[in-house]
Amino acid sequence: MDLQSRPEYPATLPWLSRSGAMPSMPGGHDQQIATLRALLEQIRDHPHLADQIAWPSDRTTTIRDATHRLGACGLVRRVDRKTVQLTEAACQWLETSNNELLIATLHAHVRFVGEILGILENGDVSHEELKNLANERFALGWSSLDQLRRRTNWLRCATLVELRFDNKLTITEAGRDLLRSLELADPSKLPHSQHAVPGQPVEINEASEATKSLLENLDEEALKARKSTIGYIPKGVNGDAIASLQALASCAIPSVSRKDLYAFCQAEFGSKESSISATVTMLRGTGLVEQTGLDTFAATEQARAWVNSGDHLELARILHSNILFFGEILESLTDSDRAPSLAAYASQMYGMPREDVSGIRTRLQILRGCGLIEEISYARFRLTPLGEAFKETIPLLPPEAGAEPATSHNEPNALAAGEVLAEEIIAASKDSANPTRFENAIASAFEYLGLDARRDGSPGNTDVIITVPFGQTKMKLIIIDAKSSASGVVREQQVNFDTLREHKKKHSADQVAVVGPSFAEDRIRKRAEEHGVSLISATFLAEVLRRQTDSPLAPHELVVLFDPKQQEQLKAAWVRASREASLLTHVMNLLIRESSEADTFLGGGLSVEHIYLILRGEMESKPDPQEIEKVLTLLASPLIRGVAQRGRNYFALESADVTALRLESLAGALRQVTIMLE
Repeated sequence: MDLQSRPEYPATLPWLSRSGAMPSMPGGHDQQIATLRALLEQIRDHPHLADQIAWPSDRTTTIRDATHRLGACGLVRRVDRKTVQLTEAACQWLETSNNELLIATLHAHVRFVGEILGILENGDVSHEELKNLANERFALGWSSLDQLRRRTNWLRCATLVELRFDNKLTITEAGRDLLRSLELADPSKLPHSQHAVPGQPVEINEASEATKSLLENLDEEALKARKSTIGYIPKGVNGDAIASLQALASCAIPSVSRKDLYAFCQAEFGSKESSISATVTMLRGTGLVEQTGLDTFAATEQARAWVNSGDHLELARILHSNILFFGEILESLTDSDRAPSLAAYASQMYGMPREDVSGIRTRLQILRGCGLIEEISYARFRLTPLGEAFKETIPLLPPEAGAEPATSHNEPNALAAGEVLAEEIIAASKDSANPTRFENAIASAFEYLGLDARRDGSPGNTDVIITVPFGQTKMKLIIIDAKSSASGVVREQQVNFDTLREHKKKHSADQVAVVGPSFAEDRIRKRAEEHGVSLISATFLAEVLRRQTDSPLAPHELVVLFDPKQQEQLKAAWVRASREASLLTHVMNLLIRESSEADTFLGGGLSVEHIYLILRGEMESKPDPQEIEKVLTLLASPLIRGVAQRGRNYFALESADVTALRLESLAGALRQVTIMLE
């Protein structure tokens, strides 16, 4: 084709913005283009994602599933959440059948396509040699040939590359012709291989106004209060965490309903329903999405700035502002350059609640994608000059400043956590010079109680937003206004009930609460009742935290905390939980005693009736036989195996210590769920 008549090729995206995954069509390498054409023609005629199509051949699939195979390759784009359309380049290719245009489009959106032609122009190589060059020069980190073969299959199908009899790849004249029109990435200018020029600073794009405000609010207390986990990031076809976060943030611009967000995750990532809630929690915790109503979400101002600019340093700033030990990794790589050692260092020096190797690997992947670190050998990392310059622009938590490990009810030292949080709630409620401290304490307290709590606290917004995640057919949204007071008393003029009403409407909240050290005036209580606002004293919240350690209640039971008229139910639930624990102690004690002092008549075992007759005189209030039976059923369950039933009688099989160890082992297994969701 004459150069004058050659169609204009799409502009090549920056290397970090190009996808890491090449699409692959069903069939052999020689069928890639024909199968793609059939698919694009179907998409052109059936743009709705739910449409059923026969592709390839007579196999039935949906547009959603078929387009999922394409990934971000520049041929299809979303119109909205239900429809897609072909890009201009795809339409042009269908019209002209110009395969050079097709490959140029793939090159513009996918890493290491035209670059293969550039390597082959200098000599023939095997797939294995090409993979080694891809890893050495472009830091692609490929351990298998899958992604490389996908690329060479397209190039061979377009007759730009041939595979010789000796398994060497060679470029054709058509390939050389196309190469002259492509903009190739220069390995020496990619983030992983940048070298600082002495005396010349590395240029860093300035932060947006939105992210600047985040960084300006990061004092030491705020840095300590960041979330210790990023959470579960679903991965698309290319396995790129940044691409996934970008797609999710884009989905929430300008806003998205919970139902549509779930549908998007299922379509884009194949997410199961059980993991989608974890994705929502991750988006909120990382500061990319905020909940604007009970069932609606919107990208934050900072996330919108990132998506609109395409500058991944904006993402790094957002994550650093919300996630503990994110930017600090840049400072820590001089001491530890692998994920396991970094996890241990973070736990020891930065207060991470456990050695979270998986979470550190996620951080490293994102930092690498942002060009701030590079992989110098397998799973070992170092700063790039860009990373060196970037860390000087963000506030960092000094090592040992957060060295007191964050306590949580999910950790082994949870017995002390309730007491620690209770003391902090009381102290922070009177620290009026540092209102952020009280907001953070409240959010931590409700997270400990098993509620989904998120601190906002930005000007014009509510301080803490709580979602009751379990046990409700309809999830509850509760907003909290934190009022600290050096005097220990919150007075009427400190609470703006009109603003609280506006916040309730803005968030479509079910309930509103004000938390303060105490509320002594009758007038403020009366006004709160008139406006449907709950007043929760720090003393009462501290009692809830202490009680939760000994008598833990489920989130849907704790929700009555926000309704003063139902708080007696909360106290009754504590009594019931305490009674159940006491009954467990008495029943196991009786069975062990009986097994060691067995008489010939009972044979070392006791029935429900026997236990009832004994305990009605030993316990403060008579137990119910049904309660006794529930305890015995638990102890005799296949997972616990501390008790066995023979006939009507129950027998202790081991000491209480052994049964307790088994229960602790099961509790540890349940704690792994949190790690798996990260």
